[in-house]
Amino acid sequence: MTPSPPLTAYSIISRRFEDLRHERLECGLDALGYQIRVGPPARVRAGDVLLTWNLHGDRAAQARRFEASGGVVIVAEEAYTRGLTRTKRFALARHGHNGSGAWRRPARAAPGDRVAELEADGLRLHARHTGDPGGYLLICGQRGIGHPEMASPPGFAAATASDLRARGCDRPIKIRPHPGKHRETQPPVDDDLDGAAAVVIWSSAVGVRALCRGIPVAAYAPHWIMSACAQSPPPAPPAPPIARVRAALDRLGWAQWTLDEIEGGAAFETLLHGVPVAQIEAAA
Repeated sequence: MTPSPPLTAYSIISRRFEDLRHERLECGLDALGYQIRVGPPARVRAGDVLLTWNLHGDRAAQARRFEASGGVVIVAEEAYTRGLTRTKRFALARHGHNGSGAWRRPARAAPGDRVAELEADGLRLHARHTGDPGGYLLICGQRGIGHPEMASPPGFAAATASDLRARGCDRPIKIRPHPGKHRETQPPVDDDLDGAAAVVIWSSAVGVRALCRGIPVAAYAPHWIMSACAQSPPPAPPAPPIARVRAALDRLGWAQWTLDEIEGGAAFETLLHGVPVAQIEAAA
């Protein structure tokens, strides 16, 4: 019997990244024996992989066509805990990102393993509110890019502030623009969190940082990686119990990987063959 040819991993990640993240992600699939092809596929076999950075522009349509043909779409993004640990990580999930996709953990992993790794790498969890419980609502603006389901609507921050005021919210409101366009002019995010009673996001990583600091968060997106800990708007203290935050961070931890785990293939081996992690799950 003639052996089947190896499966193919198609990478449509831009080559613009100066840190060569595209090469490191592709190395992980190469380590599992996939043939690497750069660019969209001409044909798809069941089990082939499409590797993409977010789902901007026509990538969303490409991804859905690929899945309809039996392939597996893996979406890469910035880590949800970026800036909170010493080690560089990237988020990886099947089909979507930031809670809209699915991810897996190794069969041998025990509850709490992954959040313990994050804590050993510098992540700090606070049982008490570290902002100002009597302070403002911090609304975080976003760029409005990505998959149509996950992209924030135009003018999200300003529109949300107006809506909250119309609904009788009497707290001061502070809008923090997305740092992509205002990085040089705005204060560090922790400075804004210091004065926040609560945080309002679409699906921002600032929400992860806020929950780690004991600050409650409301998320408006249809999916968010920490949705098990989100409040309905307008949020108000107290924040979720730290045990719930820990459980959500443990699940989140399997949706992001270190560069060593990615390049060596462990991240993709788990994502393709591990034990499914529920996207929305009751906290322990």
